[in-house]
Amino acid sequence: MDIGSKIGQGFSSLGNGDRPSFAWRSVLHGRELLEKGLRRGVGNGKSLNVWMDPWVCDEDEMRPPYLKQSLRNICLKVSDLIDLPNRGWDVELLDDLFLPQDIQRIMANKPAVDHDDFWIWKHNKSGDYSVKSGYAVAFATQKKDLICEATLQPSLNGLKIKVWGLQTAPKIKTFLWKALSGALAVGERLATRGMRLDQRCQFCGEEFESINHVLFTCAIARQVWALSLFPSPASGFSQSSIFANFQYVLSIGNDPQVPIEISQPFPWILWVLWKNRNKFTIEGKQFLAVDTINKIKGDASQWLFSQSAEKELDQLHENESRLVKKVWKPPDSLWDKCNIGVSWLKRKNVVGASWVVRDSHGRVKLHSRRMFSNISSWDDAYLKCFLWATDSMFSHRFTRIVFAFEDPSLVSAINRPKAWPSFRMQVSELENALKVFLEWVVVLESRSMNRGPYLIAQSVTKYNLAQSYVATGHPDWLHDLFVSEMGCSSV
Repeated sequence: MDIGSKIGQGFSSLGNGDRPSFAWRSVLHGRELLEKGLRRGVGNGKSLNVWMDPWVCDEDEMRPPYLKQSLRNICLKVSDLIDLPNRGWDVELLDDLFLPQDIQRIMANKPAVDHDDFWIWKHNKSGDYSVKSGYAVAFATQKKDLICEATLQPSLNGLKIKVWGLQTAPKIKTFLWKALSGALAVGERLATRGMRLDQRCQFCGEEFESINHVLFTCAIARQVWALSLFPSPASGFSQSSIFANFQYVLSIGNDPQVPIEISQPFPWILWVLWKNRNKFTIEGKQFLAVDTINKIKGDASQWLFSQSAEKELDQLHENESRLVKKVWKPPDSLWDKCNIGVSWLKRKNVVGASWVVRDSHGRVKLHSRRMFSNISSWDDAYLKCFLWATDSMFSHRFTRIVFAFEDPSLVSAINRPKAWPSFRMQVSELENALKVFLEWVVVLESRSMNRGPYLIAQSVTKYNLAQSYVATGHPDWLHDLFVSEMGCSSV
């Protein structure tokens, strides 16, 4: 028996049983976490009691609807509220039973009438559980004090973002990130982990060897910084704050008034200081400051030169790739391809929709455009346009059709419905619409391969061309685009 069926029996009341598997015992151990992240999705409504089960989504919580009248039928099922012929809710019955605010919440989620009621993991867009999302929920639930403490601290994200954007080797970026995160094995950090050791700096004998000390304030570090000619702060590097010192060197690294040959090598200064410290601590090797500077300059110049050569080569490849653009691909022989364009204007809740049908030679048979209003999200816009396109293809008697679309979520949900339970209603509606075709395929299309239909749809939202129409061939104002795509597809 799978987890879904056990949840259906009353997940919160289930026990280990006589011979529980390791997997089932693990599931029960995480039951509290699952119950926090699971919510019911309405399919045919037969397993949901209207007044007893939590099936109405109120912000982030699920609950039964509020009572409008004192008298109620406690055996009423959600299935009794569904208008099956219209594949939606019975609006008159909802008005009789529920408060207006609950009616709005119910109407916002159409039932997937062709499926049983189902479970959705609400922390993923797909509705499918993942370890990553489960870990995030568990951490947010069990580590509230740690999260609260972290939010009160000044954020290091700005410094870390600058570190990842430096022109230096990836290993040095990782090292600098570790330095900012306090993840280097210096005496002071090791002592906080319970290790008993000499916390003094092995170079200068300073009482506490911190990351800031090794990289900025140690006598050896100060000599190297001075010989590098890197501008020092007016009052010297901070003795207490490594973050202030990092902020300073990063700002100088981006200062156009400082010669680039002086400002650019600073990541290598920090890296070589750390490497020299490790070699001295572990192997007893000593390094002169002058030799250290020569190594820093040599390593930095060699890496920067190699990167400039690679950049020129990458630019050459990029220029070549631009000549080979992604173009529209025709369907197989005896098939037609319907490209769907969608443009949603959020401030007006208006959608421009279009479709273009082409044969295996790239010739445009038909195209159409129309406007939809009162569309409140991209998901609703894509679904509405897709359903309109399927209805149009059936009306024009296409039997073998490829639907090409730009929305990866809806395309994935259609092709892998079990992995996208939160799209059960959309999949149910589309499967019902697609079953009239002899054969059909739904594919994901990039904007560059769907440019014509998108521009037609955009004419509604950008230029207020709201008139709906169906026409043969392609629009005259996009003649060059469709002709060039037909030529490229035949190559």
